[in-house]
Amino acid sequence: MIFLTVSMYVLLCSAPLIYGIGLKNLVKSPPNVKTVCLSAAKSFVSALCSITVMWFITDALLAPYSLAFLFPFIALALTAGFSIAADRIIRRFFNIHVGEFDVSFLTGILALAEGFSLQYALIIGFAATLSFYLLIPVIRAIRTRLFMSSYSENYNDYAMLFVTAALILCAFYAFNFSWLYVH
Repeated sequence: MIFLTVSMYVLLCSAPLIYGIGLKNLVKSPPNVKTVCLSAAKSFVSALCSITVMWFITDALLAPYSLAFLFPFIALALTAGFSIAADRIIRRFFNIHVGEFDVSFLTGILALAEGFSLQYALIIGFAATLSFYLLIPVIRAIRTRLFMSSYSENYNDYAMLFVTAALILCAFYAFNFSWLYVH
């Protein structure tokens, strides 16, 4: 069951491709691998910590007192706090600024909205964040190939990103052979 959830949120319901989480950051991905790895570590830490704390706040305070409308604001504040703390730690030890916030915030909201327990919310948050960072080398390779080829100057990076995202989604859904089993 856990493998099914992870594979669903990493491949089939990829956070950047289905929900649009971090599309702008995919176009402007960091130039080197060290920065991408530190950005991923920061996103994982801030997303998973905020999911954990928000789960208990929602369960203990927001749901019993019908204050669910405060959920996005509290999630924003908590994710910002964890993100700033992780950014300061990374800046202190590695002297690199990683300004990744929206991926951890939006995957936290996605995980809390779709997870029916704390464990599944953490798994969904982990898988959604992982799906973003697994797409960075794919998008970078496609952009490199596009720059080597001659395509029209009328297309900008965002148009090529959306076309690429659509093609990747079609490729993921092409492996559905359930029509073979129809009796």
